[in-house]
Amino acid sequence: MGQQKEHKASVPVPLYVLLFIVIGLCAWSFWIGTVCVRLWFYKGALGPVPEKFIIIPHHRKEKEPAQAQSLPPPTIKNGRNTVFPTVAHLNCNTVFPAVAHLATKPTNPFSDDHAVPDASEEWRTIPKITIEDSDEPFDNAIAQEYADPARVRKFLAEERRISRLPTFDQDDCGDGSEFPEVPYAIAPVEPWAALTYRQLGLQKVNNTSAWLTINNSYIEHHEARMSLLERKQADCVQVRHDGEAACEELADLVVQHLCKAHPDHFTAKLKGRRRHVRNELASKEYALVRPFDCHPLGLCARLAVEDFCIWRRGEFTLGWYLQASATLFPAGWNLRHHIGKSLSSIINDPFEPLPLWHDLPDILNLPYTPTTLYTRHTTFIQTLSLTTPLTSTLHIPRPADFFSGGVQHLVPQNLYIRREYQSFRQLAKSGAVVMTSRTELTRLTDVAGRREKDDLMAEIRGWGEDEAGFKGRDLWSRAVGSWCEGGSAFRDDVTVITGVEE
Repeated sequence: MGQQKEHKASVPVPLYVLLFIVIGLCAWSFWIGTVCVRLWFYKGALGPVPEKFIIIPHHRKEKEPAQAQSLPPPTIKNGRNTVFPTVAHLNCNTVFPAVAHLATKPTNPFSDDHAVPDASEEWRTIPKITIEDSDEPFDNAIAQEYADPARVRKFLAEERRISRLPTFDQDDCGDGSEFPEVPYAIAPVEPWAALTYRQLGLQKVNNTSAWLTINNSYIEHHEARMSLLERKQADCVQVRHDGEAACEELADLVVQHLCKAHPDHFTAKLKGRRRHVRNELASKEYALVRPFDCHPLGLCARLAVEDFCIWRRGEFTLGWYLQASATLFPAGWNLRHHIGKSLSSIINDPFEPLPLWHDLPDILNLPYTPTTLYTRHTTFIQTLSLTTPLTSTLHIPRPADFFSGGVQHLVPQNLYIRREYQSFRQLAKSGAVVMTSRTELTRLTDVAGRREKDDLMAEIRGWGEDEAGFKGRDLWSRAVGSWCEGGSAFRDDVTVITGVEE
């Protein structure tokens, strides 16, 4: 007999699975039904339009008589309207005195009697909420501005527009507290009327051969400069990041000029496949390629006896900034205090102003060519004793340092004429303007000619009030006048010396 085959019946789906499916279909159908009902009831919307309340302080609204306007009775057709209960049972003395009078109308306590008569229909259904604020004075202009619904809508639209504008993390509201590196524009960046170089008291030279000078005092001044660089380099040489490229360009220009104008004293040569410059007067050599033996601006200070100030125009303010300087012989100003600042802030500095540079913005804005050189000179009077070293005599960081000792030293024999010869030249690549200053000292008693004395006194009398105060003219004017024009000089308020040549 053959074996009978067993037939296995399929396993039925569990009953609880079917139950879950049926419940899910019912819930989904119920949700669809509610959505359809809401769409019909709210005329295409899933819910009522949210109400917007505009809160206007009571003192900013000028009340005007208006005709009584009532809300339509709530019906199914206008079922989306907001209906408020009556407040006739409320105590008028304890609940919002500003709206207590509305309780006398129990049929429609929140009518639009207080609204503007010309208000549109959409504004008539907005409840009015008044706020009493007796601390602030009534402003009728503001009340009229907010009384017009059209102005209110315009105000809300402007607020929404402003809310979409980008915001900045570093916003100082214009007081400059978050931007300390940006100086205040005290003076106009651009001059109202450009002045010529003649009006500024400059001389224009179309030949740069006299830019840097080598004279008999070179060795003495060079030794004083080397001593200052060893002891006070931070006070004499300062460079900002924006001035690095201009310093390298200036160093190349200085080396080329000295080697061309004074080939007996300065030579450029290769040493170990690297370009060097040799100062024959000081028997020193310096590398002209990286790595440098010293900073390019320090190299300029070691080769020449002139001081250098590099001015660059700022891209943000278009003003001139002192980005680098090698000033070993300052005439009454501190390099470390002014480095990196704009020219306008230096001139108007509240602690250490420099009135002598008041015309420098006009000079820097003059037209320049690669061969243009503007020159001028300024005069100072200072005391000098035989025991004072030359470094202390030429390095004057404060105006008071021009006069060492007491009043008894303000006699013609102790006074020296300090002349600073300045020249201005523009660098071709960087566009920076270099102010070069060369200092020379002459004894007052060496001024012997009548014409020289008259020219000196005419220059001194031509100074402005600020310049004369900076140079201390009131201290030494009588002593200098006694030598140049005759008369008496004083010491300790007692006339003891007459201006007679010895």
